[in-house]
Amino acid sequence: MPTFSSADLAAWAEGRWTVVPRSTVTGFGTDTRALRAGDVFVAVRTERRDGHDFLAAARTQGAAGALVGSPVADDLPQLVVDDPLVALRRVAARWRARFPGRVIGVTGSVGKTSTKELLAALLGAEAFVTEANLNNLIGVPLMLLRVAPELHRYAVIEAGMSVPGELGVSAAVIRPDLAIVTNVAPVHLEGVGSLAGIAREKAALVAALAPGGRAIIPAALLDWPEFAAHAACCIAVQFEGEAAPAVAPARLVRAAFLVDARGQRSLVLDGEVFPLAAISDGLARNAALALVAARAVGRPAEALAAVTATWMPPAGRGSVHVEGDRTFYVDCYNSSPASLLDSARAFDRLSRVSAAPRLFLLGGMAELGPTSAQLHRDCGAQLPLRPGDHVVVHGGESAALLQGVALPGVELFVAASVEDAAARVAAHRGFVFLKGSRSFALERCLPEPLRSALSFH
Repeated sequence: MPTFSSADLAAWAEGRWTVVPRSTVTGFGTDTRALRAGDVFVAVRTERRDGHDFLAAARTQGAAGALVGSPVADDLPQLVVDDPLVALRRVAARWRARFPGRVIGVTGSVGKTSTKELLAALLGAEAFVTEANLNNLIGVPLMLLRVAPELHRYAVIEAGMSVPGELGVSAAVIRPDLAIVTNVAPVHLEGVGSLAGIAREKAALVAALAPGGRAIIPAALLDWPEFAAHAACCIAVQFEGEAAPAVAPARLVRAAFLVDARGQRSLVLDGEVFPLAAISDGLARNAALALVAARAVGRPAEALAAVTATWMPPAGRGSVHVEGDRTFYVDCYNSSPASLLDSARAFDRLSRVSAAPRLFLLGGMAELGPTSAQLHRDCGAQLPLRPGDHVVVHGGESAALLQGVALPGVELFVAASVEDAAARVAAHRGFVFLKGSRSFALERCLPEPLRSALSFH
């Protein structure tokens, strides 16, 4: 694990210790319940609680000290700063600057976490990778501060956003050597307002590249002025059949999909072939970006191909599960128009082996702003349905999905409760599709053994 000197921390945080810690500082945390011995507790103030009230709990957990905005009457050594969260980012930025390895930042409207997880598999044990989805203004610096130079050659840091300016703040701390932007899609419109606004926010990670850094992006993103402005430092991936990018990037990678006589699908990148497991088109496109990044840091193509041939996303993020006479496609960690249709098409390909009716259980898509109902209707119109299928919706604006379904012979049902939805799932035999925003917790409709296997609860 990394170690930090108290003198460095005071200088980096621009603060002063009330008492120098007696034990070695080995990490940072904001939740006293998860603190480890040697951690510095970061006393963050939120609308619901003030971390300064929990120093005694941090001391009991073995904390080496606390990062505070004002001294607290407690024996725990305290590093007093102007703002604990701002100071945490200062410390993380200095630690990142000391890291001799390669830092890879990952963002995008859809697919950040799965791309990060694939990079973890491609880069192996020498990579530190953002844990869970700790990708916000608190999570990003905490993750950077867990990178151990003696253990890691790579740091893969996921960065998300929900309001304007958030990603730019994180990007300035990450200063990536490689920046992956998976896509620009209608997500978080409630906070950002427009697709153009999302493009502007996502491009902040590219703007923050370290000297000599490169951004790895889909070629289509160069149509946005914010990305075109940085074309000279972009590696753009252009898939077969797509138009040439609006401006010339530093490098253009040609990508295509091949399917052999056995139905095995492969991704071809500038002539190098990488077999793929049964993942969605969206995941496959993001895999192309991850592979370009892995090749850029020197990983051999043969080793990478062995990984992509079997890699599947974590349970609950586009995973397939067979439970008796039912096959579940579960992707209910989050949902947006782009990810819903991508997953639904993957499920459609999977379920073509059976002519029996299929069950689509769809939750609402959150944070889509004033156009939410129309975006739901548009998605409903594009669902890959066939006569006899059942579509059950629950939560948020999900009823608008049904308004978009025009195909005759499809049974439509609005579930008033999770229990109603779960009863429909329990009664169905055959193929079942689950997709919805996390806030609606559709995993509660799954059989218990499957629910327990998910990567989130």
